[in-house]
Amino acid sequence: MPSPEIITYLQSQLATGQTRENLVALLSQNGWQPQDIDAAFVAITEPTPPLATPVTSKPRSVPAIPAFLIVVVFVAGGAGAFYYFHHKKSAAPTPTSSEANATGLVTYVNAAGNYSFKYLPTWKAVSPGSTGVGIVSPETKASPEYASLGIADVAIQANSYASTTKSHSDLAHDYISQATGNTVTPITQSGLSGYSSTTQSSLSIILIGQKNLYTLSFLGAKSLSTLSAGQQIILQSFTEL
Repeated sequence: MPSPEIITYLQSQLATGQTRENLVALLSQNGWQPQDIDAAFVAITEPTPPLATPVTSKPRSVPAIPAFLIVVVFVAGGAGAFYYFHHKKSAAPTPTSSEANATGLVTYVNAAGNYSFKYLPTWKAVSPGSTGVGIVSPETKASPEYASLGIADVAIQANSYASTTKSHSDLAHDYISQATGNTVTPITQSGLSGYSSTTQSSLSIILIGQKNLYTLSFLGAKSLSTLSAGQQIILQSFTEL
């Protein structure tokens, strides 16, 4: 049975006019197997049989395909790069896109979250959509923790500014301070100011954009200098749209 994740992604991209050929190429570059891609297309295009309407029993309903939402969870002293997939019957998320460029890197664009970034073609964007995304390296995806907890090497979430009398800077400072419970350090990254802090297992960064606050969590890092090469590419190429 094809993964609900790939089915949801294909449906959202096809709705924007993406061709099957482009989607097959993108999914293959991100590690999906041809048989999984073909099965997902079959599931999307296969006609739904008519529902029976017997008097003595309820008609068989077709289960709704869940839309996956990513929630970035910063936990003081815990795993700051954990995110979880929550099944929710709702409208399909705003489509996102990932495509390779001339440098060999893949560009990820999240229109709903107003941001984009680049990542290594061997890494994978997990359940892209809504305003958050997880980016997973091959090593992490192969680990037992990935299957049970949904760990991401980089977890990103766009957060709308709350209605408050605080400045955006103060709001960002309070947000990351309360989330990590540790010392907060001012930073400037990707043309945006912000703050960084650490949990027991990750480096957490919040960037102050014109449209949103952007939280980025880097698994296994304790400072900017300890980011892996793949994590550095994502952070350095992060851009507000």
